Amino acid sequence: MTKRAERGLRIHDLKRGARYVVVQDFVDERNQPFQTGQVLTFVQAHFLPYDGGHTLVFEESRVYILETTPLCVRFDEYLQPCAEAPR
Repeated sequence: MTKRAERGLRIHDLKRGARYVVVQDFVDERNQPFQTGQVLTFVQAHFLPYDGGHTLVFEESRVYILETTPLCVRFDEYLQPCAEAPR
């Protein structure tokens, strides 16, 4: 199995309309805090190659990440798919 196959959730795995839960507190590149247990509903992502930055747009907020930071490199340690409650 390759290292890539062993990795968990990555930025490029996010699905529009899917909900994700913060599993470890973090602060994004604009000093916006995100708390464990916070749920975010994904809308879209943008990548700025010149800056090496990602903008993740969620219904609840935006997350700004540089591709060299631990948040980006180990994304799955901070965000996980949210288990849907039965309706």
